[in-house]
Amino acid sequence: MAMKFLRVFVFLGVATLFGGCATVGAPSVPELVFEKAGWETLAKTRADERWRLIQDKKYEEALALYTESSRKNFSALALATGVRNMRVMGGKAEEAVCSAEKCEVTVNLTISMRIPRVGNKQQVVPFKEVWVPEKGGLYLIRES
Repeated sequence: MAMKFLRVFVFLGVATLFGGCATVGAPSVPELVFEKAGWETLAKTRADERWRLIQDKKYEEALALYTESSRKNFSALALATGVRNMRVMGGKAEEAVCSAEKCEVTVNLTISMRIPRVGNKQQVVPFKEVWVPEKGGLYLIRES
């Protein structure tokens, strides 16, 4: 009887040990379910968040809002350099149009332009961003 109890105890211990290992790992990310109005609001929010981070010079955090493939061979330094070269002072999402595959967000960028004999002038320029579902959220595709 004691031997039978010991075998059951060992079996349960081994089963628990290996059964527990099967659940360890990266948690699954729920899929983002398409809902047009919700996605459009989320896309505008994500775009505004990204431009706020860029304006605050938090380029690493802004880079985290890009898709995984867009972050390959791209760095926070490259993002900062591009923003500086474009002379972007800020951005504000104005409109988002979404389908089940992507959201196109129009962002009004405020840039500083050098005009001969006038000096630097701020201009608002519309800019299109494409946000796609990935890992349970919307992430920006970097245009190449």
